[in-house]
This record gives sequence, C-alpha cells and structure tokens, in this order.
Amino acid sequence: PEIDFAGSATYRPPRRAAVPADGDRHRVTVAVIEFDAALDHLTVPRTSPDAYLRATVTNTSPHTLLPGKVSIFHGGDFAGSGTIGMVPPGAEVELHLGVDHRVRVERELVRRATGRRVGGSNRRIEAAYRVEVTNHTPRPIRTVVRDQIPVSRHESVTVRDFQARPEPDERTDVGLLSWTLELGPGATGRVEFSFRLEHPRGTELTGWRE
Repeated sequence: PEIDFAGSATYRPPRRAAVPADGDRHRVTVAVIEFDAALDHLTVPRTSPDAYLRATVTNTSPHTLLPGKVSIFHGGDFAGSGTIGMVPPGAEVELHLGVDHRVRVERELVRRATGRRVGGSNRRIEAAYRVEVTNHTPRPIRTVVRDQIPVSRHESVTVRDFQARPEPDERTDVGLLSWTLELGPGATGRVEFSFRLEHPRGTELTGWRE
C-alpha cells in the first residue's frame, strides 16, 4: 500500500495476504524487525529523585515507522505504552521505559552562606550541592545527571565562581548542566558544584529555588 503523509511510503509485505472485501479494517504484517537499543538512565534530581530508564533506537530498516501508539517491553516485562512520531530510515527515536527504582539518586545542599560584600550593599549567597547516584542493578549503567544554576537577566545580579567536580559535559546559556556517569554494579557516582550569587539588598529573585 501507499500511504500519504506529506509524501508517500511504499510497503511490500514478504508474502501475499488475502484481505476480505467486506469493508472492515484488517491487519496485515508488513515486517517483523529487531532493533538494537542503547539503554541509559536520566535523572533531574533538582525536581525529582527518580532515575528514568531510556532506550534510544535507530531505525536501521528500510521502512518508515509511522506515527502511532507503541507497547514497550523491557526484557519480557511490559514497561508501558507510548507514542512515536514518524521515524524515517536512519533516524533515532527515544523510548521511555519508566522509573528504575534500582538506581538511587540523592541531592543535598551541603553549604549555604549569606552575607554582604565588603564595601557595598550587595547581598551574597554562596551555595554548594552534592548529587550521588548509586547503581543497585546487576549490570553496568550509564546515567545522565541534569541540574541547573541561576542565570542573571539583570546587570545588578551576578552569578560568580562556578565550580564543579567533575566538569559538566555540557553547560548551556540558560544555566543547564549535564554530566554522564558510568557506574558498575553497586558503584556510586558523585557530582559536586557550587556558585556565588550577588544581588542588591531588597531585590526579589524569581525563577531560582534551592
């Protein structure tokens, strides 16, 4: 059949299929394809202590995968349902497999100090955080940790002295930080970062919370 979706795709079943001419819908198997999936975990401990298992799949088949519902299995277990958009040959699709409770994530504010800058009226806030991820699964895992530091939108507010260990893999203009941790079974990975925020006394800060 040819299906038009701002273009067309042709699907050729491997064998002839008899379709009753009764006006009803009938399903015909076009292909059964196995894809290799790259598994990792994603956690944003600033908003949630959960680690989400993801599978990134590349469409290595010659078929365009049409938008629609998908059922997701992790091993032999049903992990949930989702939807995908149109996935042409060679494109990647990300599937979310739910929370993996075997990966423990803890985020802690380890230092917070306030004071006044010498010779001025600015208020100074120093903050330091620690994130720990522990792998309680029986196999090595890759975990992407995302966090954020404040970014000033006003010249009187400054963010200084950002330090991190290890250095983030990515730091965007809006303060988003990203690290990738490779953890063996039973291993714990740690991310630490700190910064100093200065602003005039009496200024109300919005968009940042500890």
